[in-house]
Amino acid sequence: MSYSHRSRRLGKKHPRSFSNRNLNFPQGEMPTMTSLWNWESLNNCFVSSQIMMGSMLTYSLTITCVKISLLVLYRRIFNTPAFRTRSLLVGVACLAWWIVEVFTNIFQCRPIAAAFDPASLFTNRCNDLQSYYTGITASNLGLDIILLLLPLHMVWKLQLPIKQRLALIGIFSLGFL
Repeated sequence: MSYSHRSRRLGKKHPRSFSNRNLNFPQGEMPTMTSLWNWESLNNCFVSSQIMMGSMLTYSLTITCVKISLLVLYRRIFNTPAFRTRSLLVGVACLAWWIVEVFTNIFQCRPIAAAFDPASLFTNRCNDLQSYYTGITASNLGLDIILLLLPLHMVWKLQLPIKQRLALIGIFSLGFL
């Protein structure tokens, strides 16, 4: 039995038609945004919103753990009272960043369930997501720069020839890459 006989018997459209799930468009016609918007895509947005929120929470926890572990490593290498105080302040700033990021992410919409409703994501019930991501990224970058610059002063104070100090500063500065 040929494809055309089988597809007609099963009620399928012509094989040259553009098909997007349950929507069929004749050959040569392009679908519009309103024709692609259906309940199945709304369900996909719901699941995508949940995955995005979970990903952001996991991302922020991972970034914070890496920064804290780097600070603990720095404290073991440079064990002076002044450096311990500076690293403690940077650690508190990292934890504060994480707490703000988590609460802002969870409570980005009022009520919380509105974050998973595609119709209310871009209304006044939810915070501006572009501003949120810009703020999180900028503050994360600022903490990264502070974290990378933190040990350079201590390395420069070491009693080593200048070539070795510059080499050590270069090694610590590899984090900029």
